[in-house]
Amino acid sequence: MKFRIYLIIGFLFILAGLLLSSPYLITCHENASDCSFLNTTATRAASMQSVSIAAINTQNDGPAAGMPVHISIPNVDIASTIAPGKYDAAKDEWTIGTDSAYFATMTSKPNTRQGSTFIYGHNLPTIFQNLSNLEAGDRATITVGDGQQFFYEYTSMYETTPDDISMFSYEGSPILTLQTCTGQGDRYRSQFTFKLVNVL
Repeated sequence: MKFRIYLIIGFLFILAGLLLSSPYLITCHENASDCSFLNTTATRAASMQSVSIAAINTQNDGPAAGMPVHISIPNVDIASTIAPGKYDAAKDEWTIGTDSAYFATMTSKPNTRQGSTFIYGHNLPTIFQNLSNLEAGDRATITVGDGQQFFYEYTSMYETTPDDISMFSYEGSPILTLQTCTGQGDRYRSQFTFKLVNVL
């Protein structure tokens, strides 16, 4: 008998608790942004002024990819606008000019997920001539169209030939790849690799 009474009292307490909390639960369901316990991660992310790549790698979604418009590498005095670049199969040539660097649009835009952002340019003082002066750890900054900045750290360089397309199949962690011509008669290509370290 006592057990039945305790069971009924317990049920009544549970029912009372549900009735008292129901307005709050309904409000949360209708307007989730008002429920701080539901959007703790979003609130914390919004308050951050910078996002380290270590933190980015623990999230499913980092800052969205954007079209690169400017590159800066202060340690080697490089600062250039970036224009869209494409390969014209009919002419067997890439978009190229003497007034900017070029982003190969078939490669990954700067992002925090994966892929290589491939930017190329002439070996000129106003564009990529100073890449040969890079030292390990030098920082490159890519600015995208909405003003967001992606920071990369120089890691390695190798020389290759113009017909090398291996960089277009890269699928690992996000990197920046810069390329310029080198050698007698520009017969080779110097390729410089940077790892993503931060985003602002």
